[in-house]
Amino acid sequence: MLNVVQIKTQYQHFSAQICLLCFFHSYLTYSILNWGRANKTTLLPLIRLQNKAVRTLEHNKTKTTVLYSRHKIFEIPDLFHLPVAKFMDSFYNSGLESL
Repeated sequence: MLNVVQIKTQYQHFSAQICLLCFFHSYLTYSILNWGRANKTTLLPLIRLQNKAVRTLEHNKTKTTVLYSRHKIFEIPDLFHLPVAKFMDSFYNSGLESL
């Protein structure tokens, strides 16, 4: 994993958040429609990595839900629900009949 702590110390806060989204977020969202419905125990290591990456943006031990809302970052379940909603919207609006 990219060393986000070094990026945060070298660059401003906004740049660190952009780097986090570019490097870490892209790995999380790749093929999320395939692995997004996995068991929570399977996703737990990814959730922990995401929490650790978000906590490095600030050097305090606040709850990660507060940090996600403050930095406007989706958690892993939300990352899965967004593409599913987009897929269902495009399926519904394209006029295809249900199978």
